[in-house]
Amino acid sequence: MTSDPPHNDDAIDDLFRGPREGFIEGRNALARRLQEDGLRELAATVRALAKPSVSAWAVNQLWWKHREAYDALHAAGAELAALQRQAVSVAGQPANEARRAAILALRKTAEQILTDAGHATSMAMMRRITQSLEASAAGGSFGPTATLGRLHGDLAPPGFGQVQQFAAPASARLSAHEARRASAELVRDRAEAELSDAVSVLKAAELAVQDAASALARAQRMVEEADATRARTQARVDAARGELDSARTALERLL
Repeated sequence: MTSDPPHNDDAIDDLFRGPREGFIEGRNALARRLQEDGLRELAATVRALAKPSVSAWAVNQLWWKHREAYDALHAAGAELAALQRQAVSVAGQPANEARRAAILALRKTAEQILTDAGHATSMAMMRRITQSLEASAAGGSFGPTATLGRLHGDLAPPGFGQVQQFAAPASARLSAHEARRASAELVRDRAEAELSDAVSVLKAAELAVQDAASALARAQRMVEEADATRARTQARVDAARGELDSARTALERLL
């Protein structure tokens, strides 16, 4: 089969660009339309598209709606790859810092995207997104591909060989010290990401504690106010009973 008509390709992109909750309904509607148009093979392909995981959906949103930041990540990856081909140590290179800054910026944006869509931003979730971004930057051409923007699952995290693209050139001239330093930089980046996640969780927990404390204080005030109301009401009941007893006594005397 020849390449898909542009409008159909755009329609598939729209599935991955749109809300995750509407993916299945949109996919099935598109498949029906393609079937009715006689594009049976393409319709079958669309029908087989898997709904993206939450983490993959977030990365897709970064690709479609925050392309400038995503391109910065790929540009840093391309520069690191070029240095590797030249057998130049990439440890301490500005491109390393640019890659790191791009990943952190995209992580922050992804966290906001998830929050706005009502999804959890757990440490595990943000770790999967980070791994997909690292894998994307370490993946071959470092440019737009048919996969990016249409992810249905997490990209595999870079293996040792891919990590070496950021850690050192594939050259025997690279010293063991440089390799250890660059590997330590990667470990540092991931540790900082974990710390960022932990700080976010801690802040959320602190807010929850504050909310609970406020709720407890309100409940205590309500109890105190209820006790005071009960005491006032009991006094009124006692007074009413006294008046009733007096009225009964007075009535008995008149009889």
